[in-house]
Formats: sequence, C-alpha cells, structure tokens
Amino acid sequence: MDTANGQDEFTISAECSLNSMFGFATSLRASTQGKGEFSLEFLKYAQTAPQLQRELIAEVEKKKK
Repeated sequence: MDTANGQDEFTISAECSLNSMFGFATSLRASTQGKGEFSLEFLKYAQTAPQLQRELIAEVEKKKK
C-alpha cells in the first residue's frame, strides 16, 4: 500500500481483491459527503483465501440442488 497527501486530496494505492471492492463506492461516498472517487485497474489473477474458496464452493453446491 502506498499513500500520498496533496493540498486538497489524499491518494491511496493498494492491491486488493475485486470481491472486496463491491460496495466500496457507496462507503466512500458516504464517508466523504459524496466527494470521494476511486478507480480500479486489473493487476493479476491470484488464488483466493482458503476460507473464501470453501464458501464459494458451498454456495455453488447449494445452487445445484
């Protein structure tokens, strides 16, 4: 993670999973009175955490029934 402070802005650069970004825009706008904005850029495919793997597999298995 990397941060930078400007006169009227604060920039954070970080790597995170796409799944963790769902709902982020809403949270950011709520926290910044609608003034915050962000952008995403694809970096790489990566293996997900074992616990999330189990949850996703269980969800798919449940839908099959």
